[in-house]
Amino acid sequence: MYELPVNERIRTLLRLEHLFTRAEHHLAGNTQWDARASITTLIEILCIGGRADLKSELLKALDRQSTNLSKMAKTPGIDSERLQQVITNLADISQKLYSLNGQVGLALRNNDFIKSIMQRSSIPGGTCDFDLPAYHHWLSQEQAHQKKTLENWLSTFDIVKQATTSILHLIRQSNEPTKHLAQHGFYQENMEPNQPTQLIRVGIQQGGTYAEISGGKHRFSIRFLNMTTDGRPTQTDMDIPFHLSRCVS
Repeated sequence: MYELPVNERIRTLLRLEHLFTRAEHHLAGNTQWDARASITTLIEILCIGGRADLKSELLKALDRQSTNLSKMAKTPGIDSERLQQVITNLADISQKLYSLNGQVGLALRNNDFIKSIMQRSSIPGGTCDFDLPAYHHWLSQEQAHQKKTLENWLSTFDIVKQATTSILHLIRQSNEPTKHLAQHGFYQENMEPNQPTQLIRVGIQQGGTYAEISGGKHRFSIRFLNMTTDGRPTQTDMDIPFHLSRCVS
């Protein structure tokens, strides 16, 4: 599955989703390098969380989803109980997010230990043992203590993670995929002006080609390229069947 976010809000959400998944993976690890990777991921989340408009953007997206779902209440055959559960869950997330004071993760950004690592992280190899002796000492502590500390730090973003997961799930489910054929590895389509697309999803069978999606407000195109790790990729000459979702929720 390949995706293209059509606006900055969805782009940010996809990056957060990627980072939360990465953090969860490394947090389950048992080595010093997993702890390092968890810290690096935490710092990247902090960088996104430092955006002044992140909380307001999430609240707007949650409100938009709630409004769209409320309009579906009178749709014949709808599972009203399930629909109300989703709407209630979104309202609960919104309330918790709204109650956060200041920017997301502000306390962590003011943490001297984390700040020292952040300042060195932009330098290649800048978090070596000799650069950050305090970090070196922390990494040598008992694994259980490290993991508990990391879990506490990452829990700062639990409500952001819930909001991100809920919004993206609803957006991805907002449109049924349709079958298409990219002739000689190329497909192009105009956007629907009355239905602003937020996310384009392309599903293909696993094989030697991958999808490169590009576009803007008016149209998008998909090129299917031959995989290579040596030299520039080339567009396939084959006709490629694929599934396309234009997520507009």
